Amino acid sequence: MNILLVFGTRPEAIKMAPVADFLRKSGMKISICVTGQHKEMLNQVLEVFQLRPDYDLSVMKENQTLNQVASKVIKGVAEILGSKKYQWVIVQGDTTTTVATALSAFYS
Repeated sequence: MNILLVFGTRPEAIKMAPVADFLRKSGMKISICVTGQHKEMLNQVLEVFQLRPDYDLSVMKENQTLNQVASKVIKGVAEILGSKKYQWVIVQGDTTTTVATALSAFYS
């Protein structure tokens, strides 16, 4: 079973790390997608928990609106889901990331 994990910030990575560990130990194949929010802080946590993103949406740009963030997440997740078959998508994120990822997964 292929599972896509999506998250963006340090607190979300901390929450997702035990999920990723459990899924791997259960024999699931996981891919990790980060949205690219607060990269410096996120990278510290990724290193500690030995999480290596397969995808980085790099959505953060200066002075952008939440509509722009949502649009980038929807598009990025859709491209990932179009490139590989995933049975599950698990997202831990801020409201915009969560809604946009869920919507993109639903449409896929």
